Amino acid sequence: MDLKTMVEAFSGTEAGNFLNSFPWKEIPVKEMKFSIEGIATAMYCALTDSLKVAPDRSDEVFFGSVIHELRHAAQRHDSGLMLYLLKKTFTRHKLEREARSAELSATQWAGEQRIQKWRKNNENA
Repeated sequence: MDLKTMVEAFSGTEAGNFLNSFPWKEIPVKEMKFSIEGIATAMYCALTDSLKVAPDRSDEVFFGSVIHELRHAAQRHDSGLMLYLLKKTFTRHKLEREARSAELSATQWAGEQRIQKWRKNNENA
């Protein structure tokens, strides 16, 4: 499943419902020039309203990182750019808590999807 399809599927879950509150499909997705595994695999830029992702990643942790950054995008779209930047400056912990929660839910969901796919492919083996 490609990234856009996975995000679309995750948006149908309770944890991913926030994705339906803003036009995430319109956010440009660019490839990161430099990614550091385990540190930076996805990054949202509020000023340009764009998402950068590491190339050729398809694991659950990567998907969780993308959802984390899309949660920040939702926060920015809900608040507007100026208020989001103020919140990011003064109440960053609250924004990060929400994004981490979305990330953990997405990582778990992606893992469950992989297990279901494996079981389906191997049920008659």
